[in-house]
Amino acid sequence: MRRRVAEIIHIVPEEREEFLNNLITPSKKTQQLMWLHGIRRQFFFEMGDTILYTFEYHGENFKKDMEALTVVLAANNILVSKRRRDTPLEERATTNWWAPLKRLGSNLTSNPLPDDNEEEELEEQYRMMADGMILSSVDTSFDEDDWSESVHI
Repeated sequence: MRRRVAEIIHIVPEEREEFLNNLITPSKKTQQLMWLHGIRRQFFFEMGDTILYTFEYHGENFKKDMEALTVVLAANNILVSKRRRDTPLEERATTNWWAPLKRLGSNLTSNPLPDDNEEEELEEQYRMMADGMILSSVDTSFDEDDWSESVHI
């Protein structure tokens, strides 16, 4: 079974740098355990004080694998155990929390282009995009002020 998972994570400023370092560059042992329990293709994005974390799961029992990883991730300061829904509104700015994102759908899951030699460059861009890469020539510029309250969880 393959499953895509996306969540947002809030880390208080004084713990943020260490958490991000541990999340993005886990120890070799942690990487091996995550791989054995089905974690693949992790991506990390930042917008203001919020982290978007996505990964693919490849395995047979998602719940069992995630429970097994909980101990390892907590010991390596990678796990945020408190969910946003369980954090009172007045404590959200001063508490580490996470929230799952609801998948609304997807598009471009198969190649919409005709199978033609002239389309090879676009095909390569599509494959890179599907892998999470964006060419600088087609990248949209990031603007910190572009963040709004329109994200609904």
